Amino acid sequence: MKFDHIGIFVKNLQFGSKHLTRLFEIKKKTNIIHDPLHKVSVQFFYDKNNICYELVAPKGKKNPVSSILKQNKNILNHVAYKSKNFQKDITKLRKLGCIPLGKPKPARAFKGANIIFFLSPLKIIIEVIEQN
Repeated sequence: MKFDHIGIFVKNLQFGSKHLTRLFEIKKKTNIIHDPLHKVSVQFFYDKNNICYELVAPKGKKNPVSSILKQNKNILNHVAYKSKNFQKDITKLRKLGCIPLGKPKPARAFKGANIIFFLSPLKIIIEVIEQN
């Protein structure tokens, strides 16, 4: 798997963008992507070292972000990796004690590629993105 981005939960993308660009030397950003399947809006930011940050904001009811924000924990939510061997990497993570937090689902942010999240034994959430 290859590192892709760090996911950060925010109450809204404008708030997140304002503070992220102040904290890091952001060189470019993407357009906002609304994903009704995952009930989130996302935007990607790249710093001077080409590290990618994904801001994730709630979009609609029963989204995965609002309850986390209310608890004020896991705001730095996940580390994401692209996988050329999606099923193989899923199997490997399960064998290493990682617990899937749902089933693979297509994501608009990755042009319909499947994504899945795992909770690792270190309590780090890992996102795996199917690379086509």
